[in-house]
Amino acid sequence: MPLPSSERSASAEKALDAERKLLKAQIKLETKKRKQLCKDDFAAKAASSQALKALKKALGALEAERSALNAQVPDGPAPSPAEVEHFPAPFSVSQDLKGWEQFIAAQSASLYHHLDWRPIFADVMGRDLKYLTARDDDGAVIGVLPIAITHSPIFGHYGISLPYMNYGSAVAVADNVEMALIRHAFAQTESWGISHLELRDIKSRAELTPRTDKVCMSLSLSGMTDLNDLKAMVGSKVRSQINKSLASGIEFSMGGTELLTDFYKVFSRNMRDLGTPVYGIQFFASILETFSNQAHLVVGYYQGRPISCAFLLNQGASWEIPWASTIRSGNNIAANMALYATVLQEVIKRGAQEFDFGRSSIDAPTYKFKKQWGAQPRQLYWYYSDSQYSNALTTTSSRYQLAIRAWQKLPLTMANRLGPALVKNLP
Repeated sequence: MPLPSSERSASAEKALDAERKLLKAQIKLETKKRKQLCKDDFAAKAASSQALKALKKALGALEAERSALNAQVPDGPAPSPAEVEHFPAPFSVSQDLKGWEQFIAAQSASLYHHLDWRPIFADVMGRDLKYLTARDDDGAVIGVLPIAITHSPIFGHYGISLPYMNYGSAVAVADNVEMALIRHAFAQTESWGISHLELRDIKSRAELTPRTDKVCMSLSLSGMTDLNDLKAMVGSKVRSQINKSLASGIEFSMGGTELLTDFYKVFSRNMRDLGTPVYGIQFFASILETFSNQAHLVVGYYQGRPISCAFLLNQGASWEIPWASTIRSGNNIAANMALYATVLQEVIKRGAQEFDFGRSSIDAPTYKFKKQWGAQPRQLYWYYSDSQYSNALTTTSSRYQLAIRAWQKLPLTMANRLGPALVKNLP
């Protein structure tokens, strides 16, 4: 069966592009050869000039053929670079950041891939950064891989793409470019002085063996105009809980840095109660200042006291809640239900099409809480340069359970003083 014209055109253009790359490489080689010829070797120089002219003529003819082919293709959106499975041209990997932001803007990359995070990772959290770029033979960026490295006498020396977040790893125009970036990074662990590298990915890669015990819970909000649309979708039990929690008298405010102190009162207390070192308040302040249009705080007040809180990030029509907390006294009035109901109501009003509840382990209490809202699991793939580290930092180990119990007993002031220094070195 003959191919459709669009597929034939795409195939022909791909072949022409490959030929074009080859001709350009030959021209570059011939030009270099000509420059190296002895000044007195007029015959050799003349022959080289003729060869160069012939190559450039062939390239001109190829470009004309390519233009003619493009003119035959009906108007319509061009295929996304992410749809390309293989990039045929030779490419190189470096730490040159020129063109990074322009490339990211054209890709379906996460908010965390943007360079604005570099001062937060480096200056606030003390990470050593290795941001890799892949470039084609014309110098254009065709892939990126951000990496943050920790050098800690307590927790060891390792790299993550990206720490504190759920998303990272390589983003490129083609799968083979992504794998080239990943393999390059894996090969650098010794020279970077780290034991291993962890990549937090959303793609299954046949070449690598992933850790798959984590998922992100995602809720489609497409077609919803208010909270009532969502309540109509969830079960009667959840609907009753939402209505009861919203009637409890909790009052919510949404804003930015003006809510940070109250946000941190709730968040730091809850982290202590969970046995987890807390991020420093400057970490959140830096995100709010850097991403003033994408970062938002929500704080719930009960009888004049902050009792529940959330940190929101949005990228277009997609919203994420990477951090949320409710202090224990809020459980009696279902403050957590009121928090999420209020947040979802607000993002729906702002045109959200997707809401990311964040990371969970399958069947954990947080997983079940998010699932009751209609959220569905999206598999996360964590890859390691050395497989022996794939489960080294799980909180289920006896070592971490002991540390958790000890941390829960600390006075809050001490936990808030010690936590930020420790968490800088944790994933």
